[in-house]
Amino acid sequence: MIVASFTRTVSQAFIVANFPMAMMMFFSGTIYPLPKVVVFSLGGREIGLYDILPPTHAVVALNKVFNLGTDLSQVTYEFSVLVFLSVVYFLIGVWMFKRFHLR
Repeated sequence: MIVASFTRTVSQAFIVANFPMAMMMFFSGTIYPLPKVVVFSLGGREIGLYDILPPTHAVVALNKVFNLGTDLSQVTYEFSVLVFLSVVYFLIGVWMFKRFHLR
């Protein structure tokens, strides 16, 4: 939705969306593991610089389940943050789309 608010056609959105998607995949640890850059600590959890990206939490959850053999009850934090960030980015996209295209 955020990319759609900056473009006028579906083709433009498809082309422009590749750049943010590549950056999210690069900085989320999907391509190769990145060192954790801790910004602050909240509730006993370290919040890193790349934790504002939803794919970061998906990668952590998948690594815990598939590589470390944990069950789904131990990745509830990652799932909840993933859902929260996805909703926040979607709402920002809806607001931007309304502001730039529906006036």
